[in-house]
Parts: sequence; C-alpha cells; structure tokens
Amino acid sequence: MTGVNPIKYKIHLEPDLKNFRFAGSTEILLDAVRPVSEIILNILELAIWNCRVQVGDSFVDCPFYVNPGKEEMTISLPREMAGNITLMIDYVGHINDKMAGFYRSQYKSEGKVRYIAVTQFEES
Repeated sequence: MTGVNPIKYKIHLEPDLKNFRFAGSTEILLDAVRPVSEIILNILELAIWNCRVQVGDSFVDCPFYVNPGKEEMTISLPREMAGNITLMIDYVGHINDKMAGFYRSQYKSEGKVRYIAVTQFEES
C-alpha cells in the first residue's frame, strides 16, 4: 500500500478445531499520508464477507474485490480519505496444515491426537 501505513491491528478469531475452520474480524487503523480512494491489502485463503470503513462516528459498507492470483483485496472507499482510516473486515477461513497463516498442529496426549491452532502472522 503506497502511502498507506498500518498503525494497529485488532484481530478476533473464533477457531472451530473440529471442522478446521474459523471466523474472524479484524480492525485495522491505517495512516494515509495522501488522499486515497482505494486500499489494497494482502490476503490468502480467506473468504471476505464484509468490509466497512469508519466515516465520522459510524461505519459504512465498502465494496471490495478479491484477486486470489495476486493474494490481494482491493477496497473501494466511499470518498477520498487521508489521515487515520479505520477498516473493519469480517471473514471465514480454513485452519490449514501448511504451517502458514492460521494453521493447525497436532500432538498426542494420553494416547489421543489433539489439535491446536497456531499462527505466525507477520507483515508481508
């Protein structure tokens, strides 16, 4: 994101280890150093179902487009915005076994296979 820098993330995940799925929401506080009409985020293997941006005291829906080939999500803002921008994004995903993103690991306890959900989230 040229000219748009993340300041803070609030990530909420609800894992379902029986079905290896999760639901999540992320609030991102961004700093746009110049007016922007769209924001591009990196995403991988997420089904985005809602995106909102804060305008004044409320949040408004934003149209978005996901390009799986580029692993990007393009968000269209309701108008050009600069300074602090807060996005709210809701999604679902698969807890994979690829050791990337939000993934699962297994271990044995008392002879039973058990699973944990793990992440190595990092800036890309």
